[in-house]
Amino acid sequence: MTGTNVKVEVKGMERIAVELFKGRHKFEDIEGCIFNKELRDVKNMYYMQMSIKKAIDALMKRHGIREYRDIELDVYVTGLTVALVEVINFCSLYDIKLVLYHYDKYTKNYYTQDVYLKRQQYV
Repeated sequence: MTGTNVKVEVKGMERIAVELFKGRHKFEDIEGCIFNKELRDVKNMYYMQMSIKKAIDALMKRHGIREYRDIELDVYVTGLTVALVEVINFCSLYDIKLVLYHYDKYTKNYYTQDVYLKRQQYV
């Protein structure tokens, strides 16, 4: 499933597509997830932050990426708002380009939403 909006490609960035929570929907071209399981305590921000860092670091290692700023993280939003906000915070802190994919139940497709963070400039 792909987004329906026009995406702006940024040279030198590696696109990594993940789902926010594992197993909530079926995907074909997803490389992993941020959270492997449901959160026991949605108020534990530190746990979420460490889980996000661990997941993104593992994806970077798999792709041979050394710098956070060299990633375009495409997140299929499959879970809690509080977890999504922590992903947005992480991407802002580490200067990661972030694109969200939201499900449209009427068209049964995903559409994109660019998240404009501090460094990102679009041509």
